[in-house]
Amino acid sequence: MKYFQTFLVMILPFFLGFCSSIEVIPEPTLEQYTVKSEPVCPTWNWHPFCLNSKPNSVNLYGVLNNTSGEKKYFLDYYLDSFDTDIPVGISLKLNNAYYVLRKTHTDYTDAIKIRSELGEDLVKAISENQSDLVLSYSSRVDTINLEFSKRQSENFRSSMLDVVKQIESLEKMKIIKK
Repeated sequence: MKYFQTFLVMILPFFLGFCSSIEVIPEPTLEQYTVKSEPVCPTWNWHPFCLNSKPNSVNLYGVLNNTSGEKKYFLDYYLDSFDTDIPVGISLKLNNAYYVLRKTHTDYTDAIKIRSELGEDLVKAISENQSDLVLSYSSRVDTINLEFSKRQSENFRSSMLDVVKQIESLEKMKIIKK
């Protein structure tokens, strides 16, 4: 019995030290808020509905960094996975002026997603401008211009305004520790 007690005293702290039930897990914090718009599809293809991640669909994202308060806006353009050329980038045409968007990353899944950052000046220009939009996608081989109709341009603008309004209304989350 004495050996058993000695064994427990020696081994029990070892098991308790590696037991996950007493592991201290820090409280999670929100790094960022993300607001996503409904998709806008400037062209028709064999997909009957305008869905997220449908080829030739466009989504808008707003991101609020909770630690710094920085606000960024992104445009996601989905293209068909059969387009095998390496994507170069995306441009938006407003009032006969092209705005080249900075590509932040490319995701190769069932549909290729190109995420580009929209600058504050471009977000302001889109919201104030009433002319039709043209999305220009460039690969190594060619450039495709997707012209938005009047209704699609209005949908794009209203989606942009909704995302901006939602991001502007968010406040930085404060975590109070007791």
